[in-house]
Amino acid sequence: MNRQLSLIVSILIFISILIAPPVEAQIQVFPGNEDGSSSGDEYLTQKLKSVRTLVRRGNYDQALAVIESLMLIYDRNPNLTRELKNIYRGQKKYQELKAVVLEEHLADPRNFQILCQLGEAYFLNDSLELAKSTWERAFEVADTMEYNYTMLSSYYKVCGFYNEASSVLKRARILLGKPRLFANDLSDIFISQRNYAQAASEYLNILQSDYNLKETSQLSQHVISIYKESENPELVEDVILQAIRDDQDNPNLYKILGDIKLSTKNLTSAFQYYKTADSLSPSRGLFLENFVSLCYDNDAFTMAVEAGNYFLSKNLNRPPDKVFILKAKSLAELGMFNPAFSLLYSTVENADESRTRAEALFTAGDIYANKLADYDSATVMFTRIVEGGFSSRYIVSANMRLAEIHIGRGSFKQALSRLSKVLSIRGDRELIRRAEFLNAEIAFLTYDFDTALRKYNSLVADNPSGFYVNDCLDRLALLADAEGDTVAYLIADALRFSYADQPDSAVEAMKVAAEFGDSKAYQSVLYKLAGYYSEAGMWDAAAGAYEHYQTAFPEGLYTDRALFNLAEIYYNKISRPDKADLLLNQLVTDHPASPLIEKARAYLNIIKSS
Repeated sequence: MNRQLSLIVSILIFISILIAPPVEAQIQVFPGNEDGSSSGDEYLTQKLKSVRTLVRRGNYDQALAVIESLMLIYDRNPNLTRELKNIYRGQKKYQELKAVVLEEHLADPRNFQILCQLGEAYFLNDSLELAKSTWERAFEVADTMEYNYTMLSSYYKVCGFYNEASSVLKRARILLGKPRLFANDLSDIFISQRNYAQAASEYLNILQSDYNLKETSQLSQHVISIYKESENPELVEDVILQAIRDDQDNPNLYKILGDIKLSTKNLTSAFQYYKTADSLSPSRGLFLENFVSLCYDNDAFTMAVEAGNYFLSKNLNRPPDKVFILKAKSLAELGMFNPAFSLLYSTVENADESRTRAEALFTAGDIYANKLADYDSATVMFTRIVEGGFSSRYIVSANMRLAEIHIGRGSFKQALSRLSKVLSIRGDRELIRRAEFLNAEIAFLTYDFDTALRKYNSLVADNPSGFYVNDCLDRLALLADAEGDTVAYLIADALRFSYADQPDSAVEAMKVAAEFGDSKAYQSVLYKLAGYYSEAGMWDAAAGAYEHYQTAFPEGLYTDRALFNLAEIYYNKISRPDKADLLLNQLVTDHPASPLIEKARAYLNIIKSS
């Protein structure tokens, strides 16, 4: 039995389980047990559960023995027959499997599920033509149940008969008079065949002219995905163009083509398709607003400004406030801060909705803090939100930003006060977790290591797979190793400088910590030092620090991360793709279980194609 057939058998077993109702629903009331009790159904249920457990463990002989003993009591109960078939599949006793299914078929020749399983049995016994003819008979008795056709198609697909799998669904949609039916299933089949043009056609078959923008955007992502996978993406584009010719007034089709052009950085063409979509839409301005947003999200800031200007010049039905904010954010990314602030202040003064005014203030605060390091002006913006009677969502976010500014300035008492306000309004879970994490960070930064340990531990215990857990575990490891000695204070100093956006000072503090080579935290310190060099933009020093770490700790806790970070520096900052390639291959070879493997492979593909 080759590996491919074994996989097919496993999937067929899974299908057989899917099409059968739960044991409890199948069990009928049987005569009483040998002791005269009337709990035969409960006894059978428990025994069948035991059989399934044995099958999952691969104990087929033992499972078969239980089934045979049960048949002495219950004869050919259908539940026993179903489990018997699964055992024969697992044992690869395909002749015996066929015999059982044939017996069922003779007793109920028009049973759809039994016909599907009989076709499967013929396939496993290498009777391919008999399998196909039996599945064809199953098609004839599938009636009007859509699920039956999906299931029959799955049998064909699992066995590698992709054309027959798609044929079942196409014929069924005609038979049932539903031309849009099974589009998702068909697209999956065509993707398996790498027939991306047909897959795109099926996705477009789902699309309706009255789809809202969210529905169309979700479908558009599927089409973009197969467009990028295709070896001949122009064929996918031809399918969309043909759909447009067949339905010239459907704005959603133009949006999808515009999204594809945007994904390939053909911004001018994308803009034209979005203009057409917007002109055909009854909600004028909606598609253009969406295009401005997508341009901003894709770092196409110049086009976002151009499209925003076009939107604003047309005096469209939609309010311009969101476009004002997107345009302002794009201008800020382009370094044009004065016009960005002018737009935001205008929105604060003139917008009708309180939410929009709050968003404009928050955006201005973000620009001041993140782009200009003007924390006084940022504080003014965020404070206006807190004191302006806006929605709790923006008040919580503004308090968080104020707390972060206070931490950067070393005003820890004020930061704690702001964090308490965040925690008093149970809203966004991520903000709540961040507030709890920053509370622990403040304890660390102020050398209250016992409190920091307690709070980090509490966060990990309360939400072991949640936000900031990795950061908490990192801090816990540092504190456990440093044990409150001088190194712990130096690490806290470096972290405080990092929060204060003083990376050079953070580097100096960590360099002093690295002089304590006998500290248990030495490994963590070396790794952190490399990270702080990177924060400071000292790329040669960062590369040297990561290499030093690898030499000192070739099998260390951070070895895979050090390899990846070093490769990124060589590729993105030092223009040494050959060195990056070597490091990434080392990561893939030496650390196959690393969570960075997929990112490493993505980089290797980029390097290979460049």
